Amino acid sequence: MITAKTNDGFEIELDENFLDDAEMIEAMTRLGKDPSAFFVLRDRMLTPENKARLYDHLRNEKGIVPMSALDKALNELLTSFKAGKNSASSPN
Repeated sequence: MITAKTNDGFEIELDENFLDDAEMIEAMTRLGKDPSAFFVLRDRMLTPENKARLYDHLRNEKGIVPMSALDKALNELLTSFKAGKNSASSPN
């Protein structure tokens, strides 16, 4: 497992092989063309428990999870995951 983090401190554990998923990669390639691909990506990346934790973390004072905040958080988690995977496999 690799810890992925957002810039504001939210952390989750992701399986180090989670990017070895054809449906995940397909969703990533469709992101600019198909808005529903974003939610496929989210659901392939997060367990239901982690999705609920992230939504609670992002929820604003009106009880809404802003789409912009979710997009930013998922991008940060992916970036953090990739960095963690690279450092975990580094010989140093």
